[in-house]
Amino acid sequence: MRRGARSIRGSLGAYLTASLVALAALALALWLGWPAWRGALGGRAAGVELAGDATWTQAVLDDGHRQYTLDRGQRVEVPPGSYRLTLLAPDGRAEQRSLELGESPVVLR
Repeated sequence: MRRGARSIRGSLGAYLTASLVALAALALALWLGWPAWRGALGGRAAGVELAGDATWTQAVLDDGHRQYTLDRGQRVEVPPGSYRLTLLAPDGRAEQRSLELGESPVVLR
């Protein structure tokens, strides 16, 4: 074997090891920091619906990580927790409320 062949092979192995460790660290960070993945992997979900006869035309739920938008008559599944609810009226008014969701469905009117 020639003089430099062993060092190149060793450096490629070191790069491979470093890249696999970095990939595993990235996957762990994304898994821990992404609430939608935890919910999709068997977590509980609450149903939120904006009633078709509601005075509001649109509702926006915000938990600090993700926003969920609802139109009249629409239903969406969201993880339980604390949300900032913004209700939008047809005339452009907006009203903000706090909403605590559990596992039971909620209908907004």
